[in-house]
Amino acid sequence: MTALVTLAQAKDQLSITHSDQDVFVQDKLDEAHALVLQYCDKAPPEGWDATTVPLEVRSAILDVVTDLYTDRGDMDRPASRTPSLWDGFPTPAVRGKLIRWHALVVA
Repeated sequence: MTALVTLAQAKDQLSITHSDQDVFVQDKLDEAHALVLQYCDKAPPEGWDATTVPLEVRSAILDVVTDLYTDRGDMDRPASRTPSLWDGFPTPAVRGKLIRWHALVVA
């Protein structure tokens, strides 16, 4: 998978200036990529790369990586705003950013 957001961009989003947590942040970034791209069922068949990814998709990945990094279960906090990969639904803010890349289903 081509990285649409780099580790450096994710660390900048998280205000991390050291390399102590690079492996952990990269894991969360990989998970965020998977969550967002799974939701984007109207993405072009050839996919995106770092130069063609739409701004709203890049922004959504950064939002999700922030949620995943912040809500690690190591502190007393309300439930995570970002569902697990198995829940299948991003937060309303992320959903709003990705609306043009997701096929709406009317029941």
